[in-house]
Amino acid sequence: MPASDPDISRPNASTAPYSELDSSRGRPGRPAMPPRYLWAALITAAVIVYGSLNPFDFYAGRGGNPVLFLLAHWRTPAQSPAGFIANIVLYLPLGLFIGLAGSDRHRASRVVLAAGLISLALCVSVELVQFYDWGRQTTLTDVYLNVLGGVLGGWIATRIPARLRQPVGDLRQPGVWALLAAFGVIELYPFVPTLNTGWYADALSSLWRHPHIDPLGLARETLRWLVAACLFGQLIGARRTRVLLPIIMLVVFCAQIVMLNIWLSITEWTGALIALALWLGLATQPRQRRAGVIAAALALVLLAEHLLPWHEQSGAPLGSVFGFADVDGLSPIATARHVIAHFYAAGALVWLTAIAGVGRWRAAVCTAMFFLGLALIQTRDAGHPPGLTDTLLAVLAGVLFIGAGDRDEPV
Repeated sequence: MPASDPDISRPNASTAPYSELDSSRGRPGRPAMPPRYLWAALITAAVIVYGSLNPFDFYAGRGGNPVLFLLAHWRTPAQSPAGFIANIVLYLPLGLFIGLAGSDRHRASRVVLAAGLISLALCVSVELVQFYDWGRQTTLTDVYLNVLGGVLGGWIATRIPARLRQPVGDLRQPGVWALLAAFGVIELYPFVPTLNTGWYADALSSLWRHPHIDPLGLARETLRWLVAACLFGQLIGARRTRVLLPIIMLVVFCAQIVMLNIWLSITEWTGALIALALWLGLATQPRQRRAGVIAAALALVLLAEHLLPWHEQSGAPLGSVFGFADVDGLSPIATARHVIAHFYAAGALVWLTAIAGVGRWRAAVCTAMFFLGLALIQTRDAGHPPGLTDTLLAVLAGVLFIGAGDRDEPV
């Protein structure tokens, strides 16, 4: 990374690349195993288990021994082309992260073998549990392809140059990761892909079925992606994010096509493209300045969402004030998604205000007062008790950033 990047400073004791320290004693020696890749592998495994067992409709089973049933289906049912590709792609990220975690400590052959064995253990376990999951099939044909995907991911990890395996910068920032996780929920929930190619055509056709662009929705989506760009910029630097952001957009776009119950929106993806164009210019600005600009725009959109009650809001709200009464009748998962969307806006406003030069404590207090003011305005307009949930989420985000040690200064 060039020294002129405003987001990257010289490494110190807390931000030095993991490869410079011994894994157990923090001294020069054998390259350390990057914990971020271990966490990424665990999260990927959890996503695989969730997607493979959803909707968790367990019953007594078909009768008989699940192990014998699995072995008996070593070549049936035959895989369709879509299933063939999907089963490989499903485990490829797992093998990739396992490979990245061990590629600096072990030979390539051992890394690939470990990725294959871990993928084998996971997919066999999942197949055996699927024996008791209604609507799921237990078959060894899935195992072959899953292991192939894990091995392929491990092999790819060994071919990635060391300077890319160990990026410069401090990735140990739980507050930033929490906001990025919230962004992932907003964009990709319910995280369950389908192999029904007819669904893909319907999802894509929704782009031109509803060509009308909602102005407030467009501003909301633009800000949501700009905040995500800022978060990635904090982790890897603004200039690298100019390359990474279009890749992330392409991945999210393709993932939305194959996810059940997600329809592509011309408003959302127009906003995403606008955000990309804006980031290409903002990335060259000092970090505090661009954070201040995005924070001010975010606050204006939040005000517009509330002060224009006549406007029919579309999509997930960016962070308009709401109370617990607004989620009455929703399922616990739908309620959680609703709250996560608001946490993303409240937390982003705290974080952006802090790195704009205000400081974490003042940013948390100012953001909480901002949402409290919106709640009081809502009380005046609607005549009911104020919805303080956004205020509480802003306080929670402030506590997270203050207590977790996220940095105000560039990493």
